[in-house]
Amino acid sequence: MLVLKHKLTLGFTGMLTLLLMVGTFGIILLNQYSSTLEDIFKENFNSVVYGQQMKEAVDAMDDYAQQALYAEVLIDNSPVVTNLVRDFEIAQDAEAKNLTVRGEKEKFEELMARWNRYKHDYRSFFIEFKPDVRHRLLYQKDLRPLSFQLKTLSQDIITLNLTNILSVDGKVKESTLGAKRMMVLLLVSGVVLATGLILFSTRSILRPLQLVTESAREIQKGNLDLVLPIGTNDEIGQLAEAFNTMTAKLREFRRSNVAQLVRVQKTTQLALNSFPEAVAVVGLDGKIELANHLAVNRFNLLPGTDLVKHEHKILWSMFQETFATLAPVLSKGYEKAIQMFINGQEYFFLAQTVPIIDESKLLNGVTLVLIDVTNLRRIDESKSGMLSLVSHELKTPLTSIRMATHLLLDERMGALTPKQLELLLAARDDAERLHRIIENLLDMSRIESGSERIDLVPLSPEKMAREVSSQYLTSARDQGIAMVNNVSDQLPKVMADPSRIPHVFGNLITNALKHTTAGGRIELYATWNEGDNLVTFSVQNTGITIPEEYSAKIFERFFRMPGEKATDGVGLGLAIARDIVIGHGGRIWAEHAIGQEGARFSFTLNTSDSYQPLIS
Repeated sequence: MLVLKHKLTLGFTGMLTLLLMVGTFGIILLNQYSSTLEDIFKENFNSVVYGQQMKEAVDAMDDYAQQALYAEVLIDNSPVVTNLVRDFEIAQDAEAKNLTVRGEKEKFEELMARWNRYKHDYRSFFIEFKPDVRHRLLYQKDLRPLSFQLKTLSQDIITLNLTNILSVDGKVKESTLGAKRMMVLLLVSGVVLATGLILFSTRSILRPLQLVTESAREIQKGNLDLVLPIGTNDEIGQLAEAFNTMTAKLREFRRSNVAQLVRVQKTTQLALNSFPEAVAVVGLDGKIELANHLAVNRFNLLPGTDLVKHEHKILWSMFQETFATLAPVLSKGYEKAIQMFINGQEYFFLAQTVPIIDESKLLNGVTLVLIDVTNLRRIDESKSGMLSLVSHELKTPLTSIRMATHLLLDERMGALTPKQLELLLAARDDAERLHRIIENLLDMSRIESGSERIDLVPLSPEKMAREVSSQYLTSARDQGIAMVNNVSDQLPKVMADPSRIPHVFGNLITNALKHTTAGGRIELYATWNEGDNLVTFSVQNTGITIPEEYSAKIFERFFRMPGEKATDGVGLGLAIARDIVIGHGGRIWAEHAIGQEGARFSFTLNTSDSYQPLIS
């Protein structure tokens, strides 16, 4: 029995042989045609050229004779006549050697007879030539008719050769007819052979391959009970046998794994249900794939639900951000919490999205967690209320203490001893520090409650930085620190609250003064790229560098870096600055100082041209 290799070899060998036969015969035929046609075109074309040259020579001789008859001055015509005769006879001699067409020789002999007579009469015409009546009559009766006959015979020769070019030579016709017969025979043979090969291939090659393809599609649909018939021992038969073996192993694998998959799915669902928070797994298409009971019952996150259509739009926004950045996203601040009423009671939930990434760093899905922060929110509200209450209650007696301390230091109540002065100065510093803490607590309370309204107006960056920095020049000078304002007056105006944004500058400069030693330097910068909608303000100081792990935490409330003294504050200044900047629609960050040891604090504000008020 033929194997697939032999079948394909047999079929392609026949087609290749036929192709070689047709190609070889075609090349031979083309060579014959090329040689024959080349000779015909060359001979006939040359005769056309020679005939045209003879016509032009006769025209030139006739034109010269007419010009001589009407010339006013007699000249020696013999050199011109000699040249004209020579031009004709050159073409005539060439044509005499190229007489190939039937009837061309007779026309040429007649042309020669007329030429000999014309040449004799033409030369006689110019012997003792005078432009008189006798020569005019001689030209009209003799030379002109002869020149017309010569041109007519030259044209006849041209016509004979052109006609022969357009006609097909008998030998070419005979070769063409034979070639047609051979080509038809080869074509019929090729069609018969190709038809046989197609039928053979369809029956022995293509049909088994179609069965394998159809079976593969059935397996793709999940039909693993399919068995292919094995009718041959060739490669296709071996493929069918291997295919049947593969489906048998797949059936066995499916039976052994279905139970395991069901068990894993149930275990996963039970694990999700055991979580104390609402948890759901979102697929890459944005649809819920898994969800525990809390996610289903509280948030209606049923498997198959499209997250983009969910009532809480923040969930879809957080999913998109995690999908784009491959990083966890957590709702920050209780103002971002989702409010819900369950059994008549108010609850608050903060959402978090976490990417599910495999070993190849590819995203497989997103885990959505909704954390119950109801109790934490209430505790935070109680804390804020207590801080506000305590701050207000402490402010009044503290004001009296500060006033009494200042009056005593002014020695209006009498002179002070050195020891008394030392104690009062310490009391004044502690009172001022406590006053700043209380003011920060009150500011924080107002910002959290939303009662601190931000009124944005266009302000000059240079003027704003100059006015704030001037308030700290004395303090910087007393500490031996140089303070430089590098903010340009060419910057566009920014949208800022003139009563709140100085607090940001003040907190950043105060922080820089605390962490800069004597001999150090504090610089204020502002940058703006033309076409950008933001101006970036920076306060840079020499001295202590902020470790990278603390660059984000320093803006949290009550945070102090390790090693800071208790007298340096309670860690509210930068947190207040952050909240004010965020309220302005900007952002604030800290980084290593550029080109030196130290820290650089920066924040952004919108330019007045780009500002668009929120429409509520």
